[in-house]
Amino acid sequence: MIHDVYCVSIDLINADKPPASLAFLAGACEATGKNYRTISMNVELLNHLDTAQYNQLYAYLKLQKIQSFQEILTTVLDRMVQQIVDFRPQSILISVFSYIQAPLATLFFQRLKQTDLAADIVIGGPGVGYTNPDGRTNGKQWLHEGLIDYYCLGEGDQVLTQYLNGARNLLGLNGRKSLSETWVPQLDDLDQLSVIPSYRNVPTAAYRNLENKSSTIFSLSTSRGCVRRCTYCDVAKSWPKFRFRSGRHVAAEVLKHHRDVGAVHFTIVDSLINGSLQSFREFNEEMITLRAEHVTLADFSYNGMFIVRDARSHPESFFKLMHKGGCESLAIGVETGSDRLRLEMAKKFTLADLDYHLEMCQKYRIRNVFFMFVGYPTET
Repeated sequence: MIHDVYCVSIDLINADKPPASLAFLAGACEATGKNYRTISMNVELLNHLDTAQYNQLYAYLKLQKIQSFQEILTTVLDRMVQQIVDFRPQSILISVFSYIQAPLATLFFQRLKQTDLAADIVIGGPGVGYTNPDGRTNGKQWLHEGLIDYYCLGEGDQVLTQYLNGARNLLGLNGRKSLSETWVPQLDDLDQLSVIPSYRNVPTAAYRNLENKSSTIFSLSTSRGCVRRCTYCDVAKSWPKFRFRSGRHVAAEVLKHHRDVGAVHFTIVDSLINGSLQSFREFNEEMITLRAEHVTLADFSYNGMFIVRDARSHPESFFKLMHKGGCESLAIGVETGSDRLRLEMAKKFTLADLDYHLEMCQKYRIRNVFFMFVGYPTET
């Protein structure tokens, strides 16, 4: 029997959260009525390695030196490929998390192409758009080597659903007939045009909770881009404009995941969660309502990256609302103890603003993690 789609994530990155990439691919399949299965390279490695081996492999991968793990990788990759072969899909959708995972992706593609599968191999993700010294993206290089059939550059929400509905001549979907690379334009209306992820068929059992939570932590994406233009950051290269979902739309997704898989704890994977104060306020208000209506959401919590603002922008009522909405911890880009340096970084807040932020967080029991720079170029 031939099935529709096999979704794959090349995602060796951490051992505590199910892959958001697989949830995205699964959501696209469900939106188009396709039957599908999912597999995560990360899960397969977690099932095969102990913690020390896993961490060592990740360290070696970042150094692009995985030869000493060749035997283990061969075993894991062959097992993944066999599961896909047994399913007999018409299409294989693969997400490559970053350029760091490129060697793993190459090994996987090579083994996949050695089978008798007639499925189209379609890849996407940040690792695909990485540009090599010869000027070619990873996607173009893998296509040139005959390892894949299509690769997507840019936001894949619309492209992926259109592909699954049979379209092939799409902006951003590059294949052998393409004379030049094209990119998907950034989406403006995320409420209407973005794919709603699904964790219903995503493997979660292998993920070891690193925050002593009672259950698995899931990922939420509420915006793309950033309202800041910090001097050292490349987010604007991928998303030149800051675009965000309404708080009501995000809260509805939380309820969906809760009903689907019992999700209670979430990490928001945006560049920042308070880029739109209106949307963020609405999200917290919606979650307060949902927690009151659903007793099983009483322990709901979220964390995410946050920008520090002054007291006028973030009055005390704002922190109180966050606490009631379920905010547990924030990651903030403090970067330095120097107001001058922070101004040169375009961070746009002072130590006085930071003091106020920390006082409010202490009052409302919200933990903070600092991001810090050592040796910024203009530091004295």
